[in-house]
Amino acid sequence: MSTKQQKQEKVQKTKDILAKAKMIIFCNYRGLTVNEITTVRRRLQLSDGDYTVVKNTLTKIAGKDMPDINLDKYLTGPSAIAVAYNDPSTVAKIVLDFIKEVKKTSIKGILLENKDIPVDTLKDIANLPSKEVLIAKLLGTMKAPVTNLAFALNGVAVKLVGTLEAIRKQKEGAA
Repeated sequence: MSTKQQKQEKVQKTKDILAKAKMIIFCNYRGLTVNEITTVRRRLQLSDGDYTVVKNTLTKIAGKDMPDINLDKYLTGPSAIAVAYNDPSTVAKIVLDFIKEVKKTSIKGILLENKDIPVDTLKDIANLPSKEVLIAKLLGTMKAPVTNLAFALNGVAVKLVGTLEAIRKQKEGAA
């Protein structure tokens, strides 16, 4: 049995997780072995995420500081949370791949940026490119007009130099 102090520490740790997370996936972990839980936890930790088995009552207490969200609907039965601290799409991919792999767990609900979203949208999130890819695409799109302008201006300068060279040769030929 946990002491009151240990429970308070767990509530504080859960509050910290809820506050830092960009996305939280509530999962049913019934039927998973310790090795399977460790496997998904390690995969998520490599992608700046985490997988934690939580006590429903303590998580509900920790969630009371989140006024817009009622965690009660997610916290029934054995519960675990998969957390994305930075890139939700990568964590979503890992969780979905893990569910396909073990076929023993299910998703109870999802919070994205502290907003409740439908479970079926997790596939859409998983299909999004990573943050780095999106930034690269954005920068490429922003850079394209400047590059095209530089080529256009360079083309005008090359044509001007070519025209002046042709005029010089013409004058030398005439002289």
